[in-house]
Amino acid sequence: MSVVWMMLMLVMIAASRKLKSRCKDEALEVREEYATVIFTGTVWRVFRTSEQKFTYSAEVKVRRVLKGGDHVNADTLVVIDEIGTPLICRNRVREKDTRIFFLTQGVNHLRFNSSVIRMTMANLLRVMAAVKVE
Repeated sequence: MSVVWMMLMLVMIAASRKLKSRCKDEALEVREEYATVIFTGTVWRVFRTSEQKFTYSAEVKVRRVLKGGDHVNADTLVVIDEIGTPLICRNRVREKDTRIFFLTQGVNHLRFNSSVIRMTMANLLRVMAAVKVE
């Protein structure tokens, strides 16, 4: 039984690596162009809102709005839908994660249009420069 289990695990690892290698994000400038809302924020709560097994929603505390200030304000909680969709590379978040979010404003909701970026000073400066060029 353990040999079968080990083989299954190896197949799953190989498949996940293959999927990751196919996952390519657009250039930061292109991602910034497509996003109607960009902000830094901390995930407060993650919850299921859909019957689909792989997607969920998150309540995010907005820290700093970089683009789309007419859609969201700093120091407010917003709900982001359709997290975990396989159409976007790195969009999984956990509670207490602080990230840079690239979102599209839908009718009464926000959703990802590209991967989230880890919050570092270098990444923040890159995103701010891309937004400023506009």
